[in-house]
Amino acid sequence: MSFSEKIKLACPKCGNEKEILYWASVNVTEDPEIKKDLWAWNLNVFNCEKCRFKQSIAGEFIYHDMDKKVMIACIDKFKNIEEVHFKIPEIKKHFSDIPGINEYKLRVVYARHQLLEKINIFDFDLDDRIVELQKFLLSIDFLEKQKKEPKIVLCDDIKKIEDKVESASFEILCADGERYHMDLPLESYMNAKLIIDKKLEKLNDFTGKWIIADDRYIYEVLLSGPSSGNIISNN
Repeated sequence: MSFSEKIKLACPKCGNEKEILYWASVNVTEDPEIKKDLWAWNLNVFNCEKCRFKQSIAGEFIYHDMDKKVMIACIDKFKNIEEVHFKIPEIKKHFSDIPGINEYKLRVVYARHQLLEKINIFDFDLDDRIVELQKFLLSIDFLEKQKKEPKIVLCDDIKKIEDKVESASFEILCADGERYHMDLPLESYMNAKLIIDKKLEKLNDFTGKWIIADDRYIYEVLLSGPSSGNIISNN
């Protein structure tokens, strides 16, 4: 079920106080309208009517889709990703009694844009670990060709034609603020799948394990083997 509570916050810019509804968890199967607010960046956002300042509220947030069997914990209140790792056992314990949890895709993210990206990937029934490999390879190619190191690579759109995924759009944000867009066909996804398929099969972490599937996860899977910090089983 979804859970929310009213909290009072002060605007960090002008000090104006206001009461807002903070959502700690949302079940989009039971409350589908909330998903629209999440996509519109209207959920857990502080809007100051006095100075027009707008900011996402950092905290701990759980996204639950019973139909897709997806649960994502968004922990964006820490500055250091290592602190996020320490929260995973607590999350695992809290949700261990959910029926069929071992069949769920269980993810931990540490930024709002990562949460929306994962939701979109799973809505299109794709494997987020393979998409992360696409982003990893895209970053290397971009660095070689543009001589710029990407700060953020985000899969921001997926296109379907006649119920079949045709391509994915990626946004590349550089440290100087410049943005680039690139569309990759389904063939790119399938090629990435071939590269990593056997290693992911051995890991067996697509469902039933809380993982932080990001660029570091891909780097460790490809070059160093699985990291106990990124993968925690429910067994």
